[in-house]
Amino acid sequence: TVNGGLNVYNTTFTSSSTSWGGIKFNSGSSGFLNSCTINNVHSYGGAAISIYNANPTIQYCTIENNLTATGGIYISGKSNTPYLYYNTIRNNTYHGIYIYNAYANLRFNTVTGSQTTGRAAIYCDYFAYPLFAVTSGGYEEGRNTMHNSYYGLYAGYYSIVSAGSNDIAYNNRFINNSYANVYATYNTTVYAKRNWWGQPTVNKVFQINGSVVYTDNPLPTDPGLGAPLQAFPFQETTVNSLEEVKWVVADINSPTDDTKNSIAKLVDIYIKTKDKSIKDFLKDIVKNKSKNDEVRPLAMEVLANIYLYDKEFNEGVEINENLINDYKGTLHEKNGLMNMFFAYYEINDYKNAASYLSKIQTEFLQNEEVLFAKWLIGTETTKGAFEKQLKTKTEEEITPNSYQLIGNYPNPFNPTTIINYSIPVNSNVKINIYDITGSLIKSFYFNSQSSGYHKVEWDGTNEKGLKVSSGTYIYRMEAVSLESTNQNFIQSKKMILLK
Repeated sequence: TVNGGLNVYNTTFTSSSTSWGGIKFNSGSSGFLNSCTINNVHSYGGAAISIYNANPTIQYCTIENNLTATGGIYISGKSNTPYLYYNTIRNNTYHGIYIYNAYANLRFNTVTGSQTTGRAAIYCDYFAYPLFAVTSGGYEEGRNTMHNSYYGLYAGYYSIVSAGSNDIAYNNRFINNSYANVYATYNTTVYAKRNWWGQPTVNKVFQINGSVVYTDNPLPTDPGLGAPLQAFPFQETTVNSLEEVKWVVADINSPTDDTKNSIAKLVDIYIKTKDKSIKDFLKDIVKNKSKNDEVRPLAMEVLANIYLYDKEFNEGVEINENLINDYKGTLHEKNGLMNMFFAYYEINDYKNAASYLSKIQTEFLQNEEVLFAKWLIGTETTKGAFEKQLKTKTEEEITPNSYQLIGNYPNPFNPTTIINYSIPVNSNVKINIYDITGSLIKSFYFNSQSSGYHKVEWDGTNEKGLKVSSGTYIYRMEAVSLESTNQNFIQSKKMILLK
């Protein structure tokens, strides 16, 4: 655990057992890891390198063969910006790099995640702002390679990913990812121009739930082989100030995806400009909009992020408590609970932090940021009792001992929901969705899926890509073991689509 500084060169960090949880940079710390190898980490929630509100430089390192519940490198917190250069991140159990509600600068990294459903070479979630360059700007290449994963780049929940424009962060490689080279969801913006996609045309790019991915004709040759640069003139929609946001959301009574995308960008705009009038603009939305208005909870989340960034603890707690109370059973509640966890963790109030984390574990399905939070607080509690309890539970989460159709979240939902399930051994898995009359609406099939916890996202469309109507739907999981003729599984559950 690094609380001050750590400078290390040409060193291998490893463990002969499962007792080492990797390197953790605590809030406010810094460091420099150069030409190091980090492997055999069993963090059960953290990563081989976990970075929380810290700004280390990690370069020329190899991060491989780690059994972690979040990734090779996990980054959280906006107070500092870590730098990742020339690293090789591969053969880790989950994601290569996971960025949650944080800034990060990435250049010349070669990253793979897992081929398991939902894993990514680089996974960005909840107001994550990675830049595939450095902050000095000015005609810099990214030259990151994201390959041989389920997703090359996954970006979700109002993140802004700068991975290629006409003058910065370009020349990246998105290749050989089994499901998507880029997958953007929940009003996320991804700039991904002037990159190499491994094909004559851009392929495997998904943008749903109001997200947008800016791409153009790919580079004519692979930049990983030292190809010459080629200019691609284009225009992209950018919002860089409160006045521009106001212009986009002028008709806020009829919110569009552009409205929500622009409001979400106010976190990044505030951090860069410190424009105090942004807070007043957001507070007016919260005060004047009804609870049923979809812009209001987003404005609350943006305002909560700004308060916590400014270390205005009381204001941050108040807005998050209102978010939790006003939007029970939704992603907004979960995000409010996560914000409260990190707020209390930041001031070393581990009792209250654990209390909010317990609510998340009770009410919501767990994913990587929840596992990281469990691990994070476990490393700070006395005698390691809480950590031991969490570690045992998380080990079970990583390697399930039975088939289970866990459920879908959110439920009810609009427009998308995620169906979670587990398989104890390698299996063929089919998820079918039926309407209440028993007619097949949508089918997902996964051939030779590895043991573990998996998820599939349904966007409320049928096999023809047409939106289905509101109502109750049945989802059915069928699994056939590839290791035993006696291990087959069938289970069904209900979900509700509300429009």
